[in-house]
Amino acid sequence: MQPDGTALFTVRIPSNVAPGESFMIEHMGMNYTIAVPAPPPPSGMMQVQLPAQQAAPTDQRMQQQQQAQQQQQAQQQTLMQQYAMQQLQQIQIQQLQQQHLQQQRQQQQWQQQQQREEQQQQPPQQQQLPPDWVVQVDSATGRPFYFNTRTNQTMWA
Repeated sequence: MQPDGTALFTVRIPSNVAPGESFMIEHMGMNYTIAVPAPPPPSGMMQVQLPAQQAAPTDQRMQQQQQAQQQQQAQQQTLMQQYAMQQLQQIQIQQLQQQHLQQQRQQQQWQQQQQREEQQQQPPQQQQLPPDWVVQVDSATGRPFYFNTRTNQTMWA
């Protein structure tokens, strides 16, 4: 084993691979691309420097653990963002419902006010008046008043 954690391994060059071409090998769960030298060795075998057995599994395990932790953190962050969005949407729905109720109340109040004003502006019916009295409307103010046709007496409503 070398000081950098690698070792020399002997590999067989596949017969269908020409000098200058590459082939793949698997070593300790990892794939490596190996280039065939020109000229190729007459034995069809060559030495390659790969990670040693002691170092590779630990490094690989650490990488896998780090990746798993990163994925978990990303998932947690996504879930937290989704939860926050749901909370915000619920608040917005509640606000919209409150606004809608307030608008309904205002509309009801406005309609009631309109009805009261209409009732106030309507002159009493002729059947309710005593004899010789009629309802007239003042052209300047638009207000109704009562007029006695026999005595010419007026009275404001």
